[in-house]
Amino acid sequence: MRKKSPFICGGPVPPTYFIGREEQTDALMGQLTGPARGGSAIYGERRVGKTSLLHYLMSDQVAEEWGVPTESWHFVLLDCQQIDKPGQFWPHVFKYIADIDLGEELDAQARSLSKNKMVEEAALARFFDRVARQKRFIVLLLDEFECITEQLDPKNPEVLYQLRQLLNRQQRGLAIVTASRESVDLLCRDIDFKGSPFYNNLLSVQLPSFMDSEIKDLLALADPPFSESEAAYIARIGGRHPLLLQLAADATHRHRARLKADRPLDFAAIGRAYERRARQHYRDLWRDTHPKDQILLALVALRSFHQREGGRGYEVQAIETLLTRSGRALRTLAERGFVTDDVFPRLLSSVGEWWLIEEIAGWAEIAEEWKSFLLPSELSQLEAAIRAARVNQRGLRNLASWAVRPESK
Repeated sequence: MRKKSPFICGGPVPPTYFIGREEQTDALMGQLTGPARGGSAIYGERRVGKTSLLHYLMSDQVAEEWGVPTESWHFVLLDCQQIDKPGQFWPHVFKYIADIDLGEELDAQARSLSKNKMVEEAALARFFDRVARQKRFIVLLLDEFECITEQLDPKNPEVLYQLRQLLNRQQRGLAIVTASRESVDLLCRDIDFKGSPFYNNLLSVQLPSFMDSEIKDLLALADPPFSESEAAYIARIGGRHPLLLQLAADATHRHRARLKADRPLDFAAIGRAYERRARQHYRDLWRDTHPKDQILLALVALRSFHQREGGRGYEVQAIETLLTRSGRALRTLAERGFVTDDVFPRLLSSVGEWWLIEEIAGWAEIAEEWKSFLLPSELSQLEAAIRAARVNQRGLRNLASWAVRPESK
């Protein structure tokens, strides 16, 4: 009988399979269990594991490690994509709170508030003060929080004012943990707060790509264990992004399970299978990337391509000149797990580089939104580098082969 793959390629990771994130969990639970019972705001790339982390915070394992009194602490997870209008926020919240079993009186109040079209600030304060007086504590886990901030009136962000007022009350019956792609201060950059910004009350917690130790722990789930060469190959094609690593590890596990005895792994077949499954996620990550960062990632990939495929020296020099002006932005991309932390970085995923070069080489002309971030001379240099990649058909074929090969020693 074949062994089932332990790698999860869609949906939140169950707490029993949750890998790493000790630093972030410590920060989040330290806030909630501290004297102020404060909230936090998680941010990170698409599919980096924000929803999985929210589920993990609700788990029995975390409750046991942090001494959370599960009989009086209540975690409520909401997907903010379900809320079409800001006015629906509190009725939606109270539909979930009504299912908690807070006692007859509070349950009845929650059901009543869930039916209101508008929930007044005074009613919110009275409800959560009663929660606190009964020694209860509700933690709202607000996933996809940008779906709320994008709907708000920038001149009167009523929901944020209400949340801030509740989080500032002396009786602490409520805390929140938000999750979004951008940090909460950037989500609120267009909002004109009358006083202190809403996010002043929240600890900002970035969820980055996996560290080496987390990659090792993830790959250790394989049974039988991956060899050193298999683990290195998975990291080569998947980079550090948790979901992409799961896809790469799953592709390797499945290929290995189909092999007849004593047959060697076909790494190129694994890489091609991984690329087919990862395309959609590369497209989504690319679409969510700011145009300035798209330009830098394109430059990094083009430099590597032209160096490897014997491009003309002045093309590489022109790209390097553009990159040397962007040291801080490149360091940020390295921190986010897209590129290596070198003077002239490279993309962490070989298949990601393959996808990106083919993507931009297929453009009829450079993306319109890029033009406003480049000087005319820089634009000409970048367009020339892309044209050179487009006409180098032999190089593009070599790229497809290089991307799925194990890295040579």
